[in-house]
Amino acid sequence: MQKREFDAPAACLLIGVPVLTLFMLPYALYIGAATKAIWIYMGIHYCVDIFCITTGYHRLISHKSYEAHPVLKFLLLFFGTGTIQNSALVWATDHRLHHQFEDTPKDPYNIRQGFWWAHFKWMLYKDHKDYFKRIPPDLQNDKLVQLQHRFFFPMAFFMSFGVPTIIGYFLGSALGGFVIGGLLRYTLSSHCTFLINSAAHTFGKSRFSKSLTARDNPFLAFLTFGEGYHSFHHKFQNDYRNGIRWYHWDPTKWAIFLFSKVGLARNLKTTPDARIQLAETESLSG
Repeated sequence: MQKREFDAPAACLLIGVPVLTLFMLPYALYIGAATKAIWIYMGIHYCVDIFCITTGYHRLISHKSYEAHPVLKFLLLFFGTGTIQNSALVWATDHRLHHQFEDTPKDPYNIRQGFWWAHFKWMLYKDHKDYFKRIPPDLQNDKLVQLQHRFFFPMAFFMSFGVPTIIGYFLGSALGGFVIGGLLRYTLSSHCTFLINSAAHTFGKSRFSKSLTARDNPFLAFLTFGEGYHSFHHKFQNDYRNGIRWYHWDPTKWAIFLFSKVGLARNLKTTPDARIQLAETESLSG
């Protein structure tokens, strides 16, 4: 694998923010800055983060498992900046490479390079110089995706840390908003998302392909609104569903379905039941 340059700004964000959270959270709790309203706000903002990644960055932009109305697409991209998981342009390009070259050196977050590499260490290094030559044409020609990419960083830091601080002020404590709604929420939503790249390729059942490392993990599905049914997703990546059973926790699937009923989504892609059953049978027998 080609050697990559260490990315200091990424390290400050990925390592510095969790460390700062560990120092500031006890202080915020001690001075009473953690009001009940701020905790509720943090939970809501966490859900928005995960939802924008799963519904927007992942199933819409990366896999095109459905088509979204421009208003829905704009909102997912706009609020998705607050996750600070890079622009949808970069996120989707990396993710498509992950599926195309899964478990090989060309996989950006190859689990065979170790749990922590797949979890977050791969983001601590800049990619090679011709990175943007690999961006798929559909993403290059997507005006909303390009617009978000162009203004990503100022929007990202304002949405992720500025907005929680402002909301925290009106909920009783600007500091509490910054620490709990900003720092802690970012740390939790980021690492829960990262677990799909690491833990969902390590722990669980390979129900649909023994040759792939992706696994189904209901606990991870709960944390990430359905993304934990990863064995199915890697076998049938263009399906708008990850959890295919009625009892599978997949709020992303339910939301996309509801959007389709009110005209905000269409052309939802699904895999024929016969193909799913065949893949599951072959995996179990293998």
